[in-house]
Amino acid sequence: AAAAAAAAAAESMQIKLWETATFKGISSLAMRTTSAPMPTDDQVLVRVRAIGLNYADIFAINGLYEAANKMMKEQGEEAFCPGLEFAGEVCGTGPAATAFKRGDRVFGFSRFGAYRTMICTREAVLRPIPASWSYEQAAALLVTGLTAWHGLVELGAARRGSRVLVHSAAGGVGTAALSICRALGCEATAVVGAEHKVAFLQQRFASSGWGPAGLVWA
Repeated sequence: AAAAAAAAAAESMQIKLWETATFKGISSLAMRTTSAPMPTDDQVLVRVRAIGLNYADIFAINGLYEAANKMMKEQGEEAFCPGLEFAGEVCGTGPAATAFKRGDRVFGFSRFGAYRTMICTREAVLRPIPASWSYEQAAALLVTGLTAWHGLVELGAARRGSRVLVHSAAGGVGTAALSICRALGCEATAVVGAEHKVAFLQQRFASSGWGPAGLVWA
């Protein structure tokens, strides 16, 4: 029944997406309207409320991100839709998708393609949005957060008491890395490239009673 309802809804819905065929920067993105995809198997259809903007997206639409170029060739696509992370609400599910129901607030990541008003993806890459989070907060977490976690914890084996040097500490990955250091109980030294970013980091972590052991403006 859920699959039939999703199919009927998809047929009656149109979505908008932004894509480039020339890879000449943000100005080359053009909006296109198409039919909403129908979720099958373990897929979930999400109405996108917020997306993340990352360096990878900028590199990709300028033709500088090899993974995006390779993906286009593999899929035989003539145009490329950027976007690696998104947040929204479930508006349809495939017959094998059991983790979410219509109306659930979720966030997730994609292999590009998130710059659209609806996205169809496997339920395994989705997570429920905490009640206190906005769509914007959820959509901004995964790329920077998982990058920082992978580098610090999975590759760097950071743990309580570790001494960590965080470069570009006021950026997305940098602030995520400092938050992870705070949660783990690490001693962090933060490096930033402008004087005003020192005050930004001091203010960001002041309320928690934790801050970088050192702040370096270099």
